[in-house]
Formats: sequence, C-alpha cells, structure tokens
Amino acid sequence: MKTYAFVIGVFILFFACSDKKNPIKSKENFEPVSSPDYTIVNLPEAFGTPMTISNLSEAYSNIKGIWFGTVTTPWVKPYHVILEFNDNNLFKSFNITNNGFPSFYYGMDGDTLNKEFAFKNILSDGSIEGKMEIVFSAHNTRMDQITDLFFYNNYKNVMFDFWHYEYGPISFKLYKLNY
Repeated sequence: MKTYAFVIGVFILFFACSDKKNPIKSKENFEPVSSPDYTIVNLPEAFGTPMTISNLSEAYSNIKGIWFGTVTTPWVKPYHVILEFNDNNLFKSFNITNNGFPSFYYGMDGDTLNKEFAFKNILSDGSIEGKMEIVFSAHNTRMDQITDLFFYNNYKNVMFDFWHYEYGPISFKLYKLNY
C-alpha cells in the first residue's frame, strides 16, 4: 500500500492506494489514511472571480485532468469526490467519503466507456453549459445537464452544477490535482 498526499493550496489530503501504476483506476484502490470516517476541513468557501473563457476548445483542454473536491446536494451532507476527465471526452468518478452514494448522487462510480461529457454553450454570464452521461449498468445510461460551469485561479479550480431534470442542483467544487 502506497500513501499519496494531494496538496490543495495549504491543505494536504492523505490517501493510501493499492495500485501504484494507476491510482485513479478504481475507488477500491483508495482509502483515507486515518479512517473510513475522515473529514476534510478548511477547504476555501470561494474561489474568487471566475475566468473568462473565449471558446469551448479552451474549456475542453482545461477540464482534462484529475480533480478533487466537495459535492453538495439538497438531500445529503456534503461529500468528497475524485473526478478524472480525459482526452476522449470520457470521465471517471469516485466518491471517496464512503457514505454510500456515487459521486453524482445516483448512477455508478468508476470507469466505463459510456461515461461521456460534452460542453454545449458559453452563456452571456460566461458560464458553460453541457451534458454528462450517468451510467447505471452496461445498457442503462442517462444524459443529464451541466450548468453554471466556471473555471477559477488559472484553471486550478472549477465549479459546476449537475441536474437530473428539475432535481438538483448537485454542486461540484473541485481542485485540480495535476497541472
């Protein structure tokens, strides 16, 4: 078991990982060093002023990577996730809080070819809207909406809301782990 430390500003998050070659491969590879019931404290509440994005290509190139952060929903206490967006517009997602919910509150965590994301528009307020495909099983997926996506701090942070029809928002506040 190898221990990893993710530095987020002045905060350090420690994880033990069993897969040295591909630590983001699956949720089962991660466990908090202290206990399954850990808490992460003092994450900044605000990122400051959103960046101005001139085109969707800029958004695609800067969303790619591994992100850590907090998810809030109207239904459960905040929890922590790791998301990875890749070059093929696919994503992986892992809830690392061990609270029984997947990272998008419903669907499945992990890595599957059906988990796609797409940006559609840059709105007049500078936010990006798009869609993400949530996987329930190999042949059962649901395309839902991304709204209010903003980048901050030279692409080191991103925030967005996720909606299933009118249910939500499921709000993501993420810190880039590799840049």
